Amino acid sequence: MKKYILLTAIAFNFSLHIHAQDPSVQNQPIFYLDSIRTDFNSLNKYIPDDIALMSIYKDSSAVKIAGDEAKNGLVFAITKKYAREKYWSLFCSLSPEYLKAVPNTGWDKNVVYFLNYKVIDKNIEGTLYSIHRDSIIEIKVISKKQIKRVYNIQNKTAGIIITTNKTDNK
Repeated sequence: MKKYILLTAIAFNFSLHIHAQDPSVQNQPIFYLDSIRTDFNSLNKYIPDDIALMSIYKDSSAVKIAGDEAKNGLVFAITKKYAREKYWSLFCSLSPEYLKAVPNTGWDKNVVYFLNYKVIDKNIEGTLYSIHRDSIIEIKVISKKQIKRVYNIQNKTAGIIITTNKTDNK
């Protein structure tokens, strides 16, 4: 969470710095929110708890990703809602068992997620959104009884274990 807040502060300060230098805002970075190009004002409508991931690129890194138009920087922000929709859709496409356990994105709060058998307890949406389809080996659903017995977790209806090629995940 600290890393996320730091990234948010850096992105906003980066934009504010550019605004202060050039009132016409012609030198601002390019902003994307949930894969849609936007502007700083649209991004600024969200509170930090709404954001699952934020990536900031500057200089040649930004230009490499988005071309010369990004010479003043590039900011990608993914909301938790968008992240949930994306990973839910991916996991459903790979596991009918997952769809039964999590019939819609609202059911997320009823399950506990594991990545390579470790409980995901911080930035769940950002972590799950970052898993690449090609790195997923298996998605397995375990019962309430199993998560209580093996992991001593009592307030969830099921556990979702995502096994991946560990070299592809942080």
